Amino acid sequence: MTHENEVSFLKRILYILSVLCLFLLILSEVYSAAAIALDQFSPPWERTIGWFVFFLPCALALGLIFLLNASHRIVGFCLTASSLLLYAVVMLIDANRAPTTRADWIFESVWLLFCGLGVLAAKSLMSRPIPS
Repeated sequence: MTHENEVSFLKRILYILSVLCLFLLILSEVYSAAAIALDQFSPPWERTIGWFVFFLPCALALGLIFLLNASHRIVGFCLTASSLLLYAVVMLIDANRAPTTRADWIFESVWLLFCGLGVLAAKSLMSRPIPS
């Protein structure tokens, strides 16, 4: 393999990993929104907020579609990044309703890192060259 072929292969791998990371984040956002909205033991105001949280995975999916489209990458990145940042805030608010343990802090830290990884994945999709 020549150096150019290796670089092209690595860029394709990065592209696939970025799309898979964002797709996994879409699934986790849908799961979290459903868990918040359908929790029978939570107060009614929290369930109402949970139904509004369903906007976040929709915005993330729309952002991914725009990122894959060459002419709307900036809009896609803005939708993706804002959805992930709002999702991180919702996760922190939801986790800090009760006293937190060390395991809760570790779990939240991993989710914050995963959301940051999603923003980096969106940035890598936005900065890829436009096919001619």
